[in-house]
Amino acid sequence: MAGETVLREPPSSYRVGMLRYAARPFSEIGHIARLCADEGIAVCYFSYRDLAVGATRARGFLFRDGAWVEGEYELPVVIDNAPPTSASQLRLWQDLKQRARLTTLL
Repeated sequence: MAGETVLREPPSSYRVGMLRYAARPFSEIGHIARLCADEGIAVCYFSYRDLAVGATRARGFLFRDGAWVEGEYELPVVIDNAPPTSASQLRLWQDLKQRARLTTLL
């Protein structure tokens, strides 16, 4: 659309994903995102509820210039994930582990 600002995503090699249960990032995740930003690493936050099996992109939040920017983002190669607690989350986890490095092992 005319006049709309388009934000470029950092390359996936410079991004880390945070996969959690909550729909929005919370303060602890913001602290981690600020520390990563200081090192030139962008953090994307995703909720299990916003992922789909086989998807390469998902609705989430990118920490940019000190704030969370909601949008649709490519899933990073490295994802710090909360362990799955339901059958649907387990299916997502199993799918993601084929394409990304997850921090929670089952």
